[in-house]
Parts: sequence; structure tokens; C-alpha cells
Amino acid sequence: MTEVILSFDTEDYTAPKSDEAILALSEILRSEGVRGCFNFVAELARTLVERKRRDILRSLASHEIDYHSFRHSFHPTIVEYCDTERWEEGWNRFVEEESKGIDIVRSVFGRDKLWAAVPPGNCIAAQAVYGYPALGIPIYSGSLFKATGGRGIWYCGALNLENNCYIDDLLLREGIGGVHRRLEEWKRFDRLIVCCHPNIIIYEEFWDRLNFDGANAAQWGKWRIPKERDAPAIRRFYSDFRTFVQILKADPDFAFSTYRPVWENQRGREPRTVSQEAVPGLLKELDTYFADPLALHARGSADRTGSCSLSQLFQAAVAILAGEAAYRSRQERGFLEEPRGIRAPAAISRAELVKMASALQSRSSTRAGSESDGVDWLPASIAGGGMAIGPRDFLEAARQILDGGERAHLAPRPQLPDMSRFHRFDDFRLKGTWMYPKDFMDRWVTKRLRLQSWTVRTEARTAPPR
Repeated sequence: MTEVILSFDTEDYTAPKSDEAILALSEILRSEGVRGCFNFVAELARTLVERKRRDILRSLASHEIDYHSFRHSFHPTIVEYCDTERWEEGWNRFVEEESKGIDIVRSVFGRDKLWAAVPPGNCIAAQAVYGYPALGIPIYSGSLFKATGGRGIWYCGALNLENNCYIDDLLLREGIGGVHRRLEEWKRFDRLIVCCHPNIIIYEEFWDRLNFDGANAAQWGKWRIPKERDAPAIRRFYSDFRTFVQILKADPDFAFSTYRPVWENQRGREPRTVSQEAVPGLLKELDTYFADPLALHARGSADRTGSCSLSQLFQAAVAILAGEAAYRSRQERGFLEEPRGIRAPAAISRAELVKMASALQSRSSTRAGSESDGVDWLPASIAGGGMAIGPRDFLEAARQILDGGERAHLAPRPQLPDMSRFHRFDDFRLKGTWMYPKDFMDRWVTKRLRLQSWTVRTEARTAPPR
């Protein structure tokens, strides 16, 4: 059965007529007995109160409310202010601004918790993927991972989900026939996230393209308003959208859900223990991890607690070599700088490796909870025994030593895994895309996203979709 989430990027705070689309979509779903996920830009939530749209707030009471950033594409965007050499500069600004936005959305809609954060456009920075869970939002939906077949991916400590279909674009271009042509494909998905932008139902162009493309082009509050669609086209969209919902309701191969039960059905959301006995078995799969970090899926953990990331495997190997009986998972993390592996064949003794592990364990215990972002970064290089090795070199040495060897023999290898199956990961580029200014260089953001690839693992559910 395919789990279906209807996810609405509810964002336009410039044009009041976009509000009517929010209300219309909410009421269609309400009349069909289906809950949607309305992902609100905080500025729009605040503006609805200012406009006294109590009718919209009442209608949305039956739906799940999620998050779509503080001010969306207003400059500087999250990516723009995170493109700095010092991680903390972007992190601190993200926490300051987005915590305000989250508080606004929760307050306007009277919600104790928001379950998902959806990035605007391709406005994706590592500070945000790590940051939203730190601010209480565990799911990052519409992430940079593509071609997942509807399976969630853990990355930077957040459950990352893919938008699989943009129903606004599909119905506006192809009508309901486009839905019928894709039904069999959708049935092969584990989860189908259907995204919709209410504003584009009313207007022929996106609101932020007019106001924020490359710069804050309009004075705040004196917005440029896009051209409206003709009334028959709008009515046709609403009719087709209702039919789309009815088609999925009537088909037993689909079941509607929201982000909350997705999160509650995750095994990987709880801290996990990796036993001393399990680590050697995991290390034997090391080459598979680097060829494709998701290839192992749930069998990637010998202790049957779900998949294991390279970050968790590294932490577990360090703990076991340092004399711990088991590893209790902490915040998954990647690198802040490019990992540096050996350049020529090398060998390392058991005693030298244990000494390295003990130093890493001591460093981790000392730093735990001391950093502003709560992330204890993986080391780009590990020194000991008169040499320095990379993090993958360390894991390879651990594999040989924990398999009974007294000396590990190492050869130069890539230190980051092959992520080519995710075409939006290896080929992900921000410079010259979306709303970014011409002088935006993307010196750090894309690089940092790639450096977090050791945190990738696949989701593991506790129960099938309801």
C-alpha cells in the first residue's frame, strides 16, 4: 500500500487572493474527510491574522500544520547567510530567525508541535537540515534526495522525504488525465508526497519570482502582484483536485496520512545501542557502504535495530576499540572540512589503533554538549603512531583489527561514499539557480551538504502505513 501525504507549500504573503486558494483546498479536503499538511511560511501566518482571516484559521483546524521557513525567498535567504566559512555564523542566524518563525506558526494555529519543515525552492543548507530537528521539527520534506521510490532517508539527523509529485503543475498542464496516467507508477512507491502551491492556482506566475528574483525588488508591503488566471481555469483546477482526491480514496492501494504518523512509525528516531558483537559484522560491509550507503537497507545493522550510517558505524567502532561494551548513539554528524586519507599504502598496529580510538573517545566525551549546535563533528584526519589516517582508513583498520588481526594494512581510498544514485546530490548546485543573486557564489553550502554524506541511512518503520 502506498502512503499518501498531501503537502501544501502555503507561502504567498504578498497577494491576498492567494488566501482564497488556501481556504478552497482546505474545504475540499475537509468535505472529503482527508487531512492535508499545510506548510506555512511564518510571515503568511502572521499576515492571515492581520487580515482577520478567521475563516481560514477555522478551516485549517482540522488539518496538520507544518513549516515552510520564516520569510521564504526574502533576501538574504537561509542558503545565502549560511554560505560563510564559519559554520557558527550561519547556524546562529538560522536558529535566531527560524525559531521566531516556528513560534509564530505554532502560536497562530495553536499547535504544540510542528512535524515537518519544507525548504523553499532549493534553499537547502546543512545548518537547516541539522537545525530544524534541534528546534523540534524532526522531518525535512522536499529535500535534496531524488529517485528514492518514496523511501525516507536519514541525513543530518533529520528524516528527509522527497516530493514525488507537484499536483498543481500536473493538473494545470494535463488535467485529471495526468493523474490516471501515473496511478500505476505511484502504486510502486512506498510513500507518495503530493506537493501543491495554493498561490499558483490563482496566479500565472509565482509571487516570489516577481518580488525576490535575485534581489528584494519591491519595497516591503508594496508588492508586485502576478497576473491572475481566468476564472474557468481556476474552477477546473478545483474540480480536478477533488476528483484526484476521490480517485485515491476509492483505490485500496492508497492510504492518506500526514507527517506525524510517518514520524511516529520510525524505528530510527530513538537512540540505539550497537553491541560489541555487532560491530565486526557491520564493518565487513564497509565496501558496500561506500559503494551505496543505502544498499544494505534494514539489514545494515547486525543488531536488528534498523539501518546504520557511516557516522554511527564510525562512532561505534571508536567506542568498541576504546574498550566500551556497546555504543549508544548520539547526534549523527559529518565533516566540516574535506576528510584527508592516506596517499600511499600504510600499516597500523592494534595498539596504535586502540590509542587513536581512546583519544577520539576522550575528545568526544569532553566536547559532548559543549558546542552551540550540539554536533560533535567527525574528524577529517586522525593522528597517532607517527602518522595520520583518514576516517575511512580508520574504519578499514578497525575492520581488520576487530576481525582478529594484529596489524592492519591500508591502501589509498576515497574518504566519502559514492552518492551518484541521488542525482540531486552529486550534481547539486546552487549558484545561478532559483532566486539567488548574481553575486551569490555558493563557496560553502553545496560543499558542506556533500560532507554530511556519512550521516545517510535509510528509514526503518515500526509498522506499515495505516
